[in-house]
Order: sequence, then structure tokens, then C-alpha cells
Amino acid sequence: MEVNKIKEQVIIAQEAVANLTEPLKTKAFGVILSKLLDDISQVGKPPTGEPLIVGKPEEAPRISGSMSCREAIFKLMSSDWGKKPKTMREISDALKMSAIYYQDPVVSTELRRMTRIGMLRRLKSEDGNFAYVIARST
Repeated sequence: MEVNKIKEQVIIAQEAVANLTEPLKTKAFGVILSKLLDDISQVGKPPTGEPLIVGKPEEAPRISGSMSCREAIFKLMSSDWGKKPKTMREISDALKMSAIYYQDPVVSTELRRMTRIGMLRRLKSEDGNFAYVIARST
């Protein structure tokens, strides 16, 4: 990690806690700086178990309304965004962007159920991760 990048992150952390009082200021500075430095050290590395996405990520559509996890997933995957295979993480993140909060195990279980009943297809990539697409009737 470059020294200049570390100095930049220290300044950002100092500015973030400038209006706090001790001992909160010291603790907050440590937490913020740790997070900033961790983020820098991870740049260019894929998260564990997920492929590195090169280029601009495709923005998921916003969906709204009160709906079940299955309905929300189906609505996302029925859009143009869902035409390309999406991982469970991408689907879960897209739900959260629409302020629809389900825990990852719930989303994962629902994806598996939707695959079993034929609503979705599950594809396995070369790196062993699963991706989901809407099942098209022929």
C-alpha cells in the first residue's frame, strides 16, 4: 500500500471525527481509519467466493410495493436486468437497493425453491458459483 494513500485516508478519518469529543473521538478515528485502510487493501480483489466484476456494474431496477420474497425476486428477474445470470449476492443487493430487506438465507432458500418449481434456472459457472435466470417457457 502506498504511503500517500495511507496519508490521504488518515486525513479523511481525522476530518470525520473533528467535531467529536474524547474518548469517543479516539475510538471513532481508529474504527474509521481501520475501515478505510481495509477498503483500500481490497481494491482490485474479488470478495471471497465471488468473481471480480470488470467494468461498470449494471444497475438493478427499483421495485416497490409490499410483496413476498418470491414476488420481489420474480419481479427483479423478469426485468431486463434479470436477463443475464445473477448471483444470489447480486439479487440480495438489488432487493436492498429497493428497500426490500430479506436476510441472505431467506433469499437463498427462495431461489432454491423457485428453481425447483421451474420459475428460475440455476446455472453453475466455471468458478463454482451459482447464477440464476428466469426460466423461459418454450
